[in-house]
Amino acid sequence: MTGMAHEVIQRLLQQPGAVVRAGERGMSENNPTPIEPELIEQAIRSAGFEPALIDRESVTDKDGLLRALYRALNFPNWFGFNYDALQDALEMLEPVEGRGWVLVFQDFDSLEQHEPDCARIFLDIVRQVADQKHASLHKLMLL
Repeated sequence: MTGMAHEVIQRLLQQPGAVVRAGERGMSENNPTPIEPELIEQAIRSAGFEPALIDRESVTDKDGLLRALYRALNFPNWFGFNYDALQDALEMLEPVEGRGWVLVFQDFDSLEQHEPDCARIFLDIVRQVADQKHASLHKLMLL
């Protein structure tokens, strides 16, 4: 399982674009059970990035999303828990020991089902930030 987890994560990291869905890329077919968070973190670090697991608890609304991001990325105290503050905080992310960030959601479907507009806005913000030349945010993986 460890080797398969690394292989899945490595393939997702190599996919083009700031947002990658495992199911859309055919990555989850060979591994129908969720990958353990520790294995995800190991695989991302071994690829040279800093992982941030977002939904350790199910995220179903804007408030839950912003709080989960605040905790996972250790946002500064000025974070205002709104979309403008989210974009600012993501743009200001600093690399960790030279490693850019990879955000990981294992249950993004829950947010899309409960708050589709929130999910769409979040994905738009991630794409805008990751597309910036000097962004520390590398990718969002939706497993």
